[in-house]
Amino acid sequence: MKKIKNRILKFAINKAKRSKLIQSLFEAPINITSLEKFGEFSDRYGNNFDLFNGLRSKLRPGWERILERKESQLPEDPHIYQKKANEGRITVEKIIPIINTFTSGIDNKTVLEIGCHSGAALYSLAEKGAKEVVGSEFSGYKIDSVGEERKIDEVNEELKEYRNRVSSFFKKSNNVRFVDDDICNSNLPSNYFDIICSWDVLEHLSNPETAFQNISRIIKPGGIVIQEYNPFFSLNGGHSLCTLDFLWGHVRLNEYDFVRYINEIRPNETEPAKSFYLEGLNRMTISDLKIYSKQAGLKIESIFKFTKEQHLRMLSNNILKQCQTVYPKLNAIDLVTPRIIIVHKKL
Repeated sequence: MKKIKNRILKFAINKAKRSKLIQSLFEAPINITSLEKFGEFSDRYGNNFDLFNGLRSKLRPGWERILERKESQLPEDPHIYQKKANEGRITVEKIIPIINTFTSGIDNKTVLEIGCHSGAALYSLAEKGAKEVVGSEFSGYKIDSVGEERKIDEVNEELKEYRNRVSSFFKKSNNVRFVDDDICNSNLPSNYFDIICSWDVLEHLSNPETAFQNISRIIKPGGIVIQEYNPFFSLNGGHSLCTLDFLWGHVRLNEYDFVRYINEIRPNETEPAKSFYLEGLNRMTISDLKIYSKQAGLKIESIFKFTKEQHLRMLSNNILKQCQTVYPKLNAIDLVTPRIIIVHKKL
């Protein structure tokens, strides 16, 4: 019975994917006119922007959670840790085909995850057959990027316990270890790792140019680096704190106007939003990415650009020009690509 249900479900999903109506819904741009206008904002160049209620939630669903401040970041519900473990397995399942495509697989490999946080992906990589799995995390970033007032030791102890709870949902964790390391100023050993990976980290590095140089130093010759990230310049690239109430607002405003916007429109978010804007997100374009890779001696095996047609439909010449006034090096492709996977190899 279960097999029959799965077949029916699979058939329905495949049919939906072929439906032009379903496809058009997924590719439809956000209908700005359907949203309530609540105000206006003018930048120093004389550009006027209409502000819309609900747009921020469409661009970054669940953004409100970032403003929740709790004494402890450790959830009591054990199902949350199980969910995190499942997410780690799903993440690794997506990356395994890339590993198998560009190298001989993960068996007996030494793997580094940059920005590992809960360690869920690390434990999953260990289950997949990696010989040694190392997770790095820069605790100082967590403090600086959102203006946290807690001490680093407190953050580290909490994170350690979080990882212990997540590890209980995996069969293998004895070959997993964690280090506090900033990849922009890394102390990890040279020519040590066969595979380096990261998810949603590259856009947060304070100095991606030096990060690539360090990655090149610590990866073995012939080793591969796989990094997936959400670029700053994309429609939702402002993340929860810096996504504004008009399309590409975080890119169309320069630093002066962004800070003024936060002070005037979102005074309750002033400090964390400014910290995240100034300390939490870099401004690396796709062209910068290619330059930094070449300078570091990393060959780009492939760049998978997950562009969005609905984002392209929302773009205009006026928006592009405003963005390029602030960031002259960006291209339209930077604005309509919310996800990128880049695969490097050290020759």
